[in-house]
Amino acid sequence: MFKLLLGLLLLSSAGVFAVEKDKSVEKWSSLDEQLDRLKMPANQIPGAVSKDKFYSVQLRYVPLLKAHEVSLNGSKDFNAEGHINSNQLGVDYRYHFNDKWTLKVSYLKAFNELNKSGRILLENEKLVSDSDYLMSKADIGAEYNLFYGKFRLGTDSVFYFDQYIGLTAGMIELRRGASVVGGIDAGFAFWMGKRGSLRIGVHNNFYEDTNGVGEKAMTRNMIGYLSLGLLMGGE
Repeated sequence: MFKLLLGLLLLSSAGVFAVEKDKSVEKWSSLDEQLDRLKMPANQIPGAVSKDKFYSVQLRYVPLLKAHEVSLNGSKDFNAEGHINSNQLGVDYRYHFNDKWTLKVSYLKAFNELNKSGRILLENEKLVSDSDYLMSKADIGAEYNLFYGKFRLGTDSVFYFDQYIGLTAGMIELRRGASVVGGIDAGFAFWMGKRGSLRIGVHNNFYEDTNGVGEKAMTRNMIGYLSLGLLMGGE
């Protein structure tokens, strides 16, 4: 009789253990499924989460490690002499060592013309400006991304950007000859998908120019620019 009771007790315990084991397996299986639903590509929101309540910190959507960037830019000289309008077209090449540091090589060509006051001076006084204006520039430098961020327009559109600063050095061709030039750059790079870039910034150049009587002096010009680029390669 005792052996029979002991056998029934063991069978009952084994049944309870099997039920608990099944519940435990089911619990972990359910948890795995929930975790799998949370896995998502960058820039996408899980379907079960409200877009209006989704806030997160993610890895960079546009990786820059070993990426090449070629861009075309248009710029305007805000410090041009008062009788001249100076606009430039240029091309930039950037090699991104990583998400922070970039090597930049650039060239621009200036297109100068008399503005309204310059034309009046020429017509009425038969005089033209003796400004030693910019004709072309080639330089090389380094840029550093200060911070990476994103902002949202509407419910579904997310834009990513880097705010950067840079230092450059090179040669500048002026009306009266060439001069060494140094520059300080600051701007924003907006990433369009994973291959496009839009840059808006200001570049300050420091160089020595020559006036009409041959006197040399240090000067500065400030160029505002807008560029469109293409990203290639990268890891």
